[in-house]
Amino acid sequence: MPNPKNNSGEVFVRLPNETALRTDMLEAAKVSTQLLKDFDGVNFILKQKKKENFKLKLLLSEIKSLSDSLQFSSVDWYDKKPETAEQKLNLNKKQKEEKIINEKKDQLTMDLEEIEKKLNSLKF
Repeated sequence: MPNPKNNSGEVFVRLPNETALRTDMLEAAKVSTQLLKDFDGVNFILKQKKKENFKLKLLLSEIKSLSDSLQFSSVDWYDKKPETAEQKLNLNKKQKEEKIINEKKDQLTMDLEEIEKKLNSLKF
């Protein structure tokens, strides 16, 4: 008899010799997990696109306002300018964001691999 205090939310159903049904259920779980994983990737890309689009609009408006007030005679100084610390910080932030996304994807990947193992154990 299950312990009511230790209810983890898992439900087990016995299917007497219904390998085909179990296989179909595991394949459906595999496909849905893969879809969730792909959706997370697409959702992350869309969020990044919105952020970059907003940054681009801000930069373009700033450039437009500055270019109206300035006249350039020569831009030779730009080629000699070293990389700034701000650019390095932006690279570090991107790496951290990718690491967080990879950790989230790792959980979905682990779930997907577990489902595939169960599915392969049913297929002799």
